[in-house]
Amino acid sequence: MAAGTSDSAALELGNGPAVDGPEGLHVFADGSFMPSSGAGGWGFVVYRDGAEIARAAGGKAEASSNGMELTALLMAARWLAERAPDEAATIWTDSHYAAEGCSRWRHIWKSRGWRKKGPDPRARSRDVPFRDLWIALDTVLTGNPHVAVRWCKGHSGMMGNETSDHLASLGRSGTSSPDET
Repeated sequence: MAAGTSDSAALELGNGPAVDGPEGLHVFADGSFMPSSGAGGWGFVVYRDGAEIARAAGGKAEASSNGMELTALLMAARWLAERAPDEAATIWTDSHYAAEGCSRWRHIWKSRGWRKKGPDPRARSRDVPFRDLWIALDTVLTGNPHVAVRWCKGHSGMMGNETSDHLASLGRSGTSSPDET
């Protein structure tokens, strides 16, 4: 980010990092799900100082919406761990569930053994949905504390979000191209 520019202020410009060029490493991750077929896809695109440097996509025949959002984040976080270890980066997602889970809930879930408690303290606890994905995501994010996961508004014309959405759709339909890194 440029000095003195907040995350949200840079994103409110409408065209996102690929056009407005905030400094640093920004990754946009998105999942896609087709309820009628059950197929899901994920995609992410990486920008350094406003220029695209990498993209990837993939899919699963049987998936869920939240599962694909988390898979997209996991794949983006793994890319960062392999190609930009210990470098500060922001992963943007249009999923409130994924963003809140990463920034607020995963630490609580982890401390409870990846169990979730209901509002009634006498009720039984249950496994956090997508437990395996959350554990894998936590492992990668804990390995690089300089990576932040933030929410961005989806389908608002932000280039990075629109590109990752398109890649996730390609992954879902099985027509994704290999990693172009």
